[in-house]
Amino acid sequence: MQIESQHHYDTMNSLESTSYLPEQSHKEPEKGERGERLVDKEPLHYEQNGMGWYVSLAGVGAGAAKTQSHQEPKTMLVLGATSDIAKATINALIPFGWSFHLAGRNLESLRQIADDVSVRSGKRVAYSYFDAVTMDIEQMQRFWDNVVTCSQKTPVYDEPALGERDAKQTLQALFCAVGSLGEQKRAEIDCAFAQSLIRANFSGVLPVISLAANYFEAQRSGHIVVISSVAGERGRGSNYVYGAAKAGLSAFLSGLRVRLHASNVQVLTVLPGFVHTKMVAGLELPAVLTIT
Repeated sequence: MQIESQHHYDTMNSLESTSYLPEQSHKEPEKGERGERLVDKEPLHYEQNGMGWYVSLAGVGAGAAKTQSHQEPKTMLVLGATSDIAKATINALIPFGWSFHLAGRNLESLRQIADDVSVRSGKRVAYSYFDAVTMDIEQMQRFWDNVVTCSQKTPVYDEPALGERDAKQTLQALFCAVGSLGEQKRAEIDCAFAQSLIRANFSGVLPVISLAANYFEAQRSGHIVVISSVAGERGRGSNYVYGAAKAGLSAFLSGLRVRLHASNVQVLTVLPGFVHTKMVAGLELPAVLTIT
């Protein structure tokens, strides 16, 4: 049985522009069954140290469903937020009071997801560009600094006209759903492609995971949740490049879990099985072993 079909990923194609703040075209506001406008606020845009982020206001002040008020304000950074598992996880966590900073390669898709989450939660939802394959260490540091700023200083992107200011948020979790299955045969003959798979599934996400680990360790609380793969448990001829990257990721997380245990920081490695997602469209999967 092949297991390479279980993961979700942002596409491997690089953005043509070197800018991290490309111009975005915003669609006409969507309407509900009775014609009401579901999204009627343009996202706010902020920039710091050469990196930028956007904030969706779609659900703010629009009578959106409110989350449980007894929950402490807390923010989760979601890497690879356009993946199906990431979107399902976000929707499952909305009722528990989480706010979100979404990150990925496709800003337009992130905007759509952020608008949807904002409408569902009644909260502002931040999103920004992140690419595990092409971004260097300095860019990832600036990306992380922006995420921290966005989570700790809510008034930076708040507007008095929107009503009562949100309570101060704290960054409490990192959820990483970044990864790429790729093609094993191509990786066998194309060393550059093989290297990109290693970066997408292992080395490219380590800087942000490490920055999150240091941040959570200092505040002595936090959650790091990362999707790895059972492909990393044993090498298989059908996907051993992908499997090798996931093996490294799982080993890294195992050691990190031991290091952070005393600091009350939880590290969870997720090894999913077959899942019906856009990534496996067209593949023959064992029906009895495949879940939604």
